[in-house]
Amino acid sequence: MTSPVAATSYMSGYELPWGEIMATGTLIVLPMVVFALAVSGRLVQGLTMGAVK
Repeated sequence: MTSPVAATSYMSGYELPWGEIMATGTLIVLPMVVFALAVSGRLVQGLTMGAVK
């Protein structure tokens, strides 16, 4: 089961458990945020090195 399917599987009828939906969303986004923070310094460094003649 993929992450978006797991997030929408909590919905049933007219009841929306917002706590579970938000927790799943946080777990889906957290690895991407950690990766972006870890790579951001190297990314900026690589972009600036390519711009200098």
